[in-house]
Amino acid sequence: MTHTGNGATHTGNAAERDGTTVEIAFALLTGALLGALVVLVLSAPVLLGQAHGRAAAVWSTTAVITGCAIGVARAVSVLWRYDRRRRLSRATPAAPAPIRRPARRVGRGRGPRA
Repeated sequence: MTHTGNGATHTGNAAERDGTTVEIAFALLTGALLGALVVLVLSAPVLLGQAHGRAAAVWSTTAVITGCAIGVARAVSVLWRYDRRRRLSRATPAAPAPIRRPARRVGRGRGPRA
């Protein structure tokens, strides 16, 4: 853990921080795209001219609120899943590398001749 001058602390190496940055960007992008898609689908009656007046306002408001909620839920679920994977990978120590032994040479050894 390193301390910075402003009281913030950083943990992990640069690769881990880069991975976290990519995951945050992915969560925000997919959340925004999913939210926009939901708004577009739920606004279809208004966009196609099937709803007018008060009904159009209700459809539009419902579409925006639902789209925002689903977009935020997507971003949060991606980040929770990433954090859970990150914590599990830190808690589970890596398996030690297997010990490599030199290969036995058949027929060229110094053993007894038959």
